[in-house]
Amino acid sequence: MKISITGIGRTGTATAFAMVTRGLADEVVLVSRDPEKVALGHARDLQHASVFLNPRPAKIRSGTIDDAAGSDLIIVTN
Repeated sequence: MKISITGIGRTGTATAFAMVTRGLADEVVLVSRDPEKVALGHARDLQHASVFLNPRPAKIRSGTIDDAAGSDLIIVTN
């Protein structure tokens, strides 16, 4: 399952963390207007942590709204 989360503030990051720790997605996209800044850092942190949190770690990356195409679920946070 591919899940995209828009708005990578406290709520978006906490949501992504919960998804990763519970193994709810095969792929998580952190959507941001500028994916090479904050979203990229959060994606890398979650990717590294996911190896220890879940026996089947998800692919986690930052991206734009175009990268959310084909998502099974899109979560919009503010």
